[in-house]
This record gives sequence, structure tokens and C-alpha cells, in this order.
Amino acid sequence: MFSNQDANVICRMAGFSSGVSVTGLVYGQLNYGTVWTGNMSCAGTETHIRSCRNIDHAFGHNAACNQCHAVGIICSHTSVKLVGSSLPSEGRVEVLHNGIWGTVCGTYFTQNDANVICHMLGFSHNALGIQRNVTGGLGPVWLKSLGCTGNEADIQFCAHGSWDNHTCDHTDDVSIKCQATQVRLYGGSGFWDGTLEINLEGSWRTVCDQNFGQDEARVVCNMLGYNSSDVKHFIYKSNYFGDNKSGVLDRVKCNGNESDIRQCVSSFQTSCSSSNAVGLKCGGVQVRLADGPHKGEGRLEVLHNGQWGTVCDSDWDDNDATVVCKMLSSYPFERYKIKHTFELSGIKFDVRTGWILIEGGHQFNV
Repeated sequence: MFSNQDANVICRMAGFSSGVSVTGLVYGQLNYGTVWTGNMSCAGTETHIRSCRNIDHAFGHNAACNQCHAVGIICSHTSVKLVGSSLPSEGRVEVLHNGIWGTVCGTYFTQNDANVICHMLGFSHNALGIQRNVTGGLGPVWLKSLGCTGNEADIQFCAHGSWDNHTCDHTDDVSIKCQATQVRLYGGSGFWDGTLEINLEGSWRTVCDQNFGQDEARVVCNMLGYNSSDVKHFIYKSNYFGDNKSGVLDRVKCNGNESDIRQCVSSFQTSCSSSNAVGLKCGGVQVRLADGPHKGEGRLEVLHNGQWGTVCDSDWDDNDATVVCKMLSSYPFERYKIKHTFELSGIKFDVRTGWILIEGGHQFNV
């Protein structure tokens, strides 16, 4: 039986102070590898699992235990988050201390400090950038100077002064940019739709459509900047956007609140073929035209936080209107679903371009 004492030892090996065991497949089920007995019988004070009493027998194969009993661990850690950006990989740094969220002072904030925070947030690479003098923060300003070496698992283990400081205010809050896993939607009408591809170690791979749902779609679309809580993303099955022969990731399972797709559980062994690659269309803000003479004209309204509201006409121009009109016309058009060209008595009309084509090669625009 894997215990909290066992979890304590493993968490200390990972650089944390303590931990607890988690049962019930909270972090997903993998379909590969050996299930060890997990009965290490640690006292909880050991610095390494090799010092635990039952370590010689802990890694024997247990035929009675399968992957559905795989244990998880929560190590004690400082809660941090990035806010104020459309992307989950960048934003103003906020830290939870004594039950209160506060910002971090940018004075003496270094690349090593940013690297530790990015790793805490689940990003596998170092930070890409630091911005100081960021405004908009609320609450207290924590940690005037961190002094991380870059190798710490948590900022609580970095050298720092008092959490409370009386010299920084919210005009000197710090923001960072972490390096997220590269994801793209390929083969569609634009960067908002297409076959889902993930870049792993320099190779683009697709994702199997089996069990791919809204939680997984939410993580991907958030990474691409589509983070509206009012929108349901559309999932395409069976390689809808065309043939793709890259490797396939199987059984990608997310909770929906991950900042990066690599924080989700996935299988590295799969029987899923590229013909089952999943496609995705990320939904943006919902808009509508109200009280006009027809559906293409009216007062612009936008859905935000579950409530419809209007848009101020200050600085509104034709470029803004063009974007809205594309959104309202279900742009981009669904592939293979709409006939764009109509022909009558030798005259062909393309509804997408407005061109009329006449036999003999002549054309003009209407």
C-alpha cells in the first residue's frame, strides 16, 4: 500500500518539502509499462527511497495490480499563476501567500527567478522573457527579491527576504513569458481550424480522435489564444482535414485547466492510425446583429460572461466591421460542405469571390 510517508520521501527527492498520495486515477490512466507493488514501507523521514525498509521488494511486478490502480502524488508547493494575457503561457506573476493572491516586485527579478516559476507552472523550458513595470495588479506585493539559482522546484526554496515589503507598489509588478509546447491546426482555412498537430522534440505529431473531448479542446484552444468561457469548440473526427502521415499520440487526457498540452496525460504507444487524426475549430467570441431588417444588418452585440452586451462606436471602423461580418457568415466555410460555384446556361458564378465566368474565358466582378 503506497502511503503518505512514501509520498513524503519522493517529494523531497523532487525538491519539495512533503507530499500526499492520491488514489483513484486522478491523473489519468496509462496503457504501458509495469505496475510495481509500491509497498516501500517508508517512515517518511528518509532522504531517498533506497533507504526505505521494503525497497528490495517494492519494485517486484504485481500481477494483481493493474494500471487502473496507479497512484498519484501531490507535493507541497507554492501556488503561482500568470494573469492579464490571452495566452496561459504569459502574464503578470501572482503568488498565493497566507491565503491571499499578490504580485511579485520586479526589482532584482532575474532570469533564474522566471525559469523557476515557468517550471512550477508545468512548462518544460526556461522563460522566454521578462517585463517589469507591469500595471494592473491588486492585493499585496510579495517578494521584493527572490534570488533563485534556477534549479529549485519551488520559489519557497529560493533565497528571498521577507514576503512583505514596503518599497514596491503595483507600478513595478513583473510579468513573464514561458515557452509553451508548439501546437497548430493544420490544413484548415486558417490558424483557428485544422488537424491538431503537436511539436514534440522537433517532430510534428497528430492526436487520435478517440476520447478527445471538450476538456482537451479547451487546453489547445487556450494555448492558441481562444479562451472565452462562453464558447464550445468544434471537434472533427476521422482526419476530416485531409491525409496526414505524422506519428499519432493516443489517449490524450486533460482536465481542461492545464496551461500546456504536455501537462495532460498521453500514451506513447498507440495503434491509432493517421486516418483517425482529430481536427479542431477553436471558437472565439460569440457575436450577433440585433433589430436589423435582416440577419446581415443590425446592432452589434457580444456575449461575455454569459451576458449579451453592445459595443461602443468610438474608433470603430470598416476593418472592425469586416472581422465581425466574417464571424457572422460562419467564416471560414466548412470544407466539403458548401457548394461555392453555381452554373446556369454556360455562366458560372462563384459566391466566394463575386466573379462571373462566361464561356470563352471572359470574367467580370459583380
